[in-house]
Amino acid sequence: MKPKMVYRTAAAVLIVLLAFTASSAAVPVVAQGDEFTIQGIATGDPSNVYVWIFGDNYKTLFQATSVNSDATYTYTLERSETTDLAPGMYYAVVQHPMYGRPGVTGTPTTPGQGQWITCDYAGQQTEQTTDVSQLTASNAANVLVSYLSNPNVADTYTQLSFMVESPYMTTGVDTPEVLNGIVEINGRTNLAPGDRLLVTVTPLAFSPTQKTSASGAPGSSGTVTVQPGSGYNYWLFSFDATGFEPGDYQVTVESIDTGTQSSEIITLLPPSTAVPATTPALVPAVTPAGTPVNEAPVSSIETPLGISVIISAVALLSLLILWRRGS
Repeated sequence: MKPKMVYRTAAAVLIVLLAFTASSAAVPVVAQGDEFTIQGIATGDPSNVYVWIFGDNYKTLFQATSVNSDATYTYTLERSETTDLAPGMYYAVVQHPMYGRPGVTGTPTTPGQGQWITCDYAGQQTEQTTDVSQLTASNAANVLVSYLSNPNVADTYTQLSFMVESPYMTTGVDTPEVLNGIVEINGRTNLAPGDRLLVTVTPLAFSPTQKTSASGAPGSSGTVTVQPGSGYNYWLFSFDATGFEPGDYQVTVESIDTGTQSSEIITLLPPSTAVPATTPALVPAVTPAGTPVNEAPVSSIETPLGISVIISAVALLSLLILWRRGS
């Protein structure tokens, strides 16, 4: 019977079924210095299963891992081991011996003597060996899988890939924060969920103050844990910024478990002040271009009475002057 395998990164556990492939599930990421554990169930009452891990600068062959009475097994790469792993892709294989003695075996690392995988073909009284010490991780894993897949070998296996990365922590503050009580900062990380981070916020400069004035706040610090996220893990830190001076502050994030440290600058702004309401200026109405202007007809314009009397007097005087000239 084939073993089922579970791998986890610290507190994050994922069951890998027999149909696991790199294309059907996300490749787990392990930060250097984080623990990486392979867990699973091996039915058929074997005493051991055998774990193989291949990386370009790391190969561990045929590591016997005992199977418990409840058919579970656990294999762990400790923090001290993953610290020295080069970033890149790694390939793990868990081998089940099925009915007795394993058909494929390997030798541990021996300086100057290579790392050998030996395949004992059942019923054929023959064996084949390959030195994988100088092979790339993928080629070494392919040699093992080809041996285990041979129909003359009774062993069965399951496999997974995982990525080792340099640990990182970022601060996700894209815009300045406003000093208004509680300030919240956060960031992304590839460290495992549950890893502890020490976050420290300190001002980059201190403004001179009078001896009688209270000094500005020195900053804030606290411990948070990495939270699992979708695609990446994250951290979150909140602090009371009451009494803080506006300006630039340095945020330092340090992993208590791995010793990794990073820092970024954030800007804290003073609280915004309300703008007093003002009475809007009166703007003369403007008639849009093309709009017809209503004008009264000429016939409807009334002439004032005073103007009519003046016109009549002028006309009468003109007639009188003409009459006198004629006589």
